[in-house]
Amino acid sequence: MNMEAEKTIELEKTMKALKRFGLTEYESNAYAILVVKGLMAPREISDVTDIPYTRLYSVLKDLEKKGWVESQPGRPIVYKAVRPKFAARNAIQEILRELQQAEEIITQNLDDIYSKTLPVSRQVWVVKGKINVVNKILEMLDNARERVKIATPFIYFGRQEDSKFESIRQKIHSYEVHTQIIGKEITADTPDDYTKSLDSVPNHIIIRLHEGFHSWMVVVDGNEVLVSSSPYAEKLDLSEIIGIWTNDSGIVSTIENMFDLFWDESTSMREDKLD
Repeated sequence: MNMEAEKTIELEKTMKALKRFGLTEYESNAYAILVVKGLMAPREISDVTDIPYTRLYSVLKDLEKKGWVESQPGRPIVYKAVRPKFAARNAIQEILRELQQAEEIITQNLDDIYSKTLPVSRQVWVVKGKINVVNKILEMLDNARERVKIATPFIYFGRQEDSKFESIRQKIHSYEVHTQIIGKEITADTPDDYTKSLDSVPNHIIIRLHEGFHSWMVVVDGNEVLVSSSPYAEKLDLSEIIGIWTNDSGIVSTIENMFDLFWDESTSMREDKLD
């Protein structure tokens, strides 16, 4: 690949990345040229881009409102780009703020309706994809009132480089429901930060270690269960992860009994303080 082709590919990636932040085609072009050229008046920007001069002032005004450019009063007004890493960081914070507001509205207006309309009959559901599996586990933990039992292929899930699994750890740390966790057995090759993560485990959580699981097993209150393949199984694409969830009492009882057998065979990390 020659140098010109590489530059073209990098430019395409950059423009695509800018659009991921919600910038339009014209806004992306105007910002990129300001980064390259520095201070520019609208007419100068129009001369070196395909942005019509009649549209340019509204494009620049929107960019300034979004925090990507700054203007300097005068005749003519001149513009300069905000430093890319600061502009991107501010944009991320704004996007997160808007998403949090949207989450509050959705939760306030729809969550109660969702809970009231769920069928109560026995069900079996297939949950596809890592994100959906983790979200289902979080939903189950929200329902927990008495006991939670989790078998995981990790030493102590949540210490992985994955924010989704960290969210499960935060969830079980935040409530005081009796929680039993079977994790992967510690070996000489286990990184120190994995084992140190066990030091901050609250007292309502009991951890025992087993020689290793290749799947997730989550049982909540003896009412529902989810079993799923490991997200880090060899040659398994994350989008192909499949979980099976059910509230069928017979299946739940069988899986919980299986968990209890593994629990009895596992090694305690500390004195069990809960019955």
